[in-house]
Amino acid sequence: MDFHSGEQLITLPCLHRYHSKCISDWLLLKKNCPICQNEVV
Repeated sequence: MDFHSGEQLITLPCLHRYHSKCISDWLLLKKNCPICQNEVV
């Protein structure tokens, strides 16, 4: 997904970046990066 200027992003420890709202919702369900599957602690 493309990011646009001014959007709130979160960078996980594995350095993958996501929209803040999207990854926050994801991490409530699963504690890993959707791309590389590394655990997010």
